[in-house]
Amino acid sequence: MKRFFLFLILFFTFIFLFSYEIKVEKKRFDCLTNSPLKEPLILNLYVEDKDTIKEEDFLVVFEKVYGDISVEKESLHFVDGKVTVYPKVGKKMGANILRANIFYKGYQVDKFDFKVVGLNWLEIIVTLLGGLGLFLFGMKFMSDSLQNFAGERMKYFITKMTKNTFMGVLTGSLVTSFIQSSSATTVIVVGLVNAGIMTLTQSIGIIMGANIGTTMTAQLIAFKLESLSLPAISIGVLMILFGSRKIKITGETILGFGLLFYGLGLMSSSIAPLKESDKLVEFMTKFNNSPILSMLTGMLITIVIQSSSATVGLTMVLAVQGLISINSAVPLILGENIGTTITALLASLSSNINGKRAAITHALFNLIGVSYMMLGIYFVKINGVPLYYKFLELITPGNNLSGENVQRYIANSHTIFNVFNTILFLPFAKVLENISKFLIREKKDTKDNFFIPKYLDRNLLLNPHLALYNVKKEMMEMIDVASNSIELATKTLVEKDFDNIEQIKKLEMKTDILQNEITNYLILISKEDLSDQEFAQIPVFIHCINDIERIGDHSINIIEFATFIRDNKIELTEKAYDEIKSMNEILQKMMREAYFAIEDLSVDRVNEIFILEDKLNDFEKRYNRSHLLRISDRLCSNESAAIFTDILTSYERCGDHIANIAEAIKNKFQWSKYD
Repeated sequence: MKRFFLFLILFFTFIFLFSYEIKVEKKRFDCLTNSPLKEPLILNLYVEDKDTIKEEDFLVVFEKVYGDISVEKESLHFVDGKVTVYPKVGKKMGANILRANIFYKGYQVDKFDFKVVGLNWLEIIVTLLGGLGLFLFGMKFMSDSLQNFAGERMKYFITKMTKNTFMGVLTGSLVTSFIQSSSATTVIVVGLVNAGIMTLTQSIGIIMGANIGTTMTAQLIAFKLESLSLPAISIGVLMILFGSRKIKITGETILGFGLLFYGLGLMSSSIAPLKESDKLVEFMTKFNNSPILSMLTGMLITIVIQSSSATVGLTMVLAVQGLISINSAVPLILGENIGTTITALLASLSSNINGKRAAITHALFNLIGVSYMMLGIYFVKINGVPLYYKFLELITPGNNLSGENVQRYIANSHTIFNVFNTILFLPFAKVLENISKFLIREKKDTKDNFFIPKYLDRNLLLNPHLALYNVKKEMMEMIDVASNSIELATKTLVEKDFDNIEQIKKLEMKTDILQNEITNYLILISKEDLSDQEFAQIPVFIHCINDIERIGDHSINIIEFATFIRDNKIELTEKAYDEIKSMNEILQKMMREAYFAIEDLSVDRVNEIFILEDKLNDFEKRYNRSHLLRISDRLCSNESAAIFTDILTSYERCGDHIANIAEAIKNKFQWSKYD
């Protein structure tokens, strides 16, 4: 035993006196899974006295410490002062540790650990995009089902509960929190402003509130409910397959919820291996050190995918995996607030001037808010930490700056910014409106807008319930046009005033155009997600607009009768003209009642129309008999008999068309009851 210890002392003294050094060029590598390293793992041996210490006495033995990694030869000698190997990584992504044990004449003298991160970029990208797709689909599915559930109630909230800006903010927050989509809310608002149903002033409050409402998605995500995703999907599918309509809508919401969190889980698992990659961590450090770069990145990502909630979810995933810090996450969220305005801006391209102003107001509101917040991050600090971050840390449990409870911290940053921005701008809503009017100015429009529909905004197709409501508004406009054309045609006939003929023809042409435009719009609506009741209304609406168009045609018939009477010098008595005027008065009353009944579905108005139709039919018969008596008394010429009968028939048939519409209104535009 003494001889053995003496040998060891002499051996290590020998090594100390005749020194050597082993160096490695690199200890950390990234590698494709199921592949060897593209760059070699190299150990270099440096010996001062090669005659005394020989490199062939050194042996390098490789062993796997962690993961799935191997080398072709586990034991190698130095050759020309080097050992070079190309380790192969297995199929599993993640970190692998390979240890090189250095032996000299059978005794271990050193060891080195090498970290090789196996990455499958195709799998990462496919899983990340698949998770993002499921997240977006789940968001849309949940949003659409909630909008279907809201139906007409959403129209009531958006159009009626906005008497002042504060109520607008409250309404926008509630609606967006419910349907989980600020883009849907703002696009609908742009459509309603474009259609003239909502004023620009009303829209500003809703837009501010939508920004607050959309942050509820981030708060929901922060609850970390990924474990409930598959049960939610299962329950949602069963409810859709076997439930009633209301249960199906609830099932769609639950399914959307499950898909959202399942997609979030996929995104998180797809990028988890990346946190082991030194190259990527080094690259992401640039974002952590540059809030401006992070903000611009968040803006661009949101512009591309057009979903602020998806950007927030992706930001949370990156932060949880440690790929980005709070210094990068908060500016990313701020950038998302700018990027989300692109949806409304794109929707406003086909809108009128007020629709464009509503969209630009949304963009200004978010852009100005993000700008002053970014200045605060750069310049308002306590002990080198932005005051905003300090405040968020105060209201969020845990050591957030070190990564604890980071999801809730990010969600709170999203909510606090939008709440604070709304409170700050609420007193200056009128200023925002004036700025938007300054930027989007009135232009002299040389285009004739007379024939352009007022209410058929395609942006509202996102919400078929509102789109169908606007179809009613356009039908009311169409009845108004038809009513004016009949009134002017009667004036031409009775007063022999032929100056209005071109205007009558223009009005009749407008009814033709509106018939075509409304029909096409209804076809687009029919392709959306409608309830059975809503789908059944489509053919009834088409039938109604055909009735209105026929009334316009009768106005042309009436002026043709007037021209025929003038050209052929046919004489009618004042009594005959008074009878024509009384027919027109009854018809105008019927059209007025129908105008309002289309929107309010008033049973009293419908009953009044039926009473007036009976009166119109009775007058037609009575006036025909009276005219025959006038002819027999030679007060009117024989040639006037046929023409007078045709005139009365035109008014009576117009009454029939209005009665058809009243029947449809009575049955709430249901085809099953309306023939």
